[in-house]
Amino acid sequence: MGSKTQKCIWMEAGVVEYQLCPLNLNCEKCDFYHKMSHGCNQPTDPVINQKFITFQKPKIENCGFQAGYQYLPGHFWFKHVAKNRVLLGMDDILWKMVCPPEGIIQADPGTHLQKGNCFAWIIIPNGIVYLKMPITGLVLAHNPILTMPGQRFKDLRDTPIEDKWLLSLEIDRAELSLTDSLTKKEYMVHALEDCENIYQTVQKNYLKHVSSAGEDTDNFEPEADRLILEKVNYLQLLKNITLNYATIR
Repeated sequence: MGSKTQKCIWMEAGVVEYQLCPLNLNCEKCDFYHKMSHGCNQPTDPVINQKFITFQKPKIENCGFQAGYQYLPGHFWFKHVAKNRVLLGMDDILWKMVCPPEGIIQADPGTHLQKGNCFAWIIIPNGIVYLKMPITGLVLAHNPILTMPGQRFKDLRDTPIEDKWLLSLEIDRAELSLTDSLTKKEYMVHALEDCENIYQTVQKNYLKHVSSAGEDTDNFEPEADRLILEKVNYLQLLKNITLNYATIR
């Protein structure tokens, strides 16, 4: 990325017509980002503001703990592929929360990112999910599966999790040794708790909707393979289950 001129993430996503980034995508230091993420330029139409987020239903049986992968709190994993080089990805729960995306934008190769920096922006209907780095590293490459021209992102639903890595990183092994990864038991407890949190949040909001409408709850059960939440509830749920955060436009 270096010193080259680049588009703001909001311009890449089509939310604004023109906005350049002077901060190498360090969104949290950007006044424009804070204005956008706190409601400026938001639609005022009450119908538009009632949009819902639809996402895939995560299933605990799909969250296998694979040997050779190191899992982190917040549903990330990394895998060593060479000395000082790892692949960074999301587990099935986090993929299901943003799937199928409309697009994925990532920091350029050559970018050195500290833990906590934004590294990817996943465009979903009615929103953008900002991903934060769980570890520090130099971006070497993007997953070619995610950057192919004409990529059908809905096909990612059936792609094995190990093939959906996001970034190839060069990392400092000494620094990485300070990162606490989860044991298999810890990860499965973590995954089960968050799946239950997702199901209960969706069910609670369905019951709330039904109660206000005075209708039969059976007519509002979510479909088998997808869940639906109002934007504000989806945002809070995502913040609860991951170290990432989301901005809904």
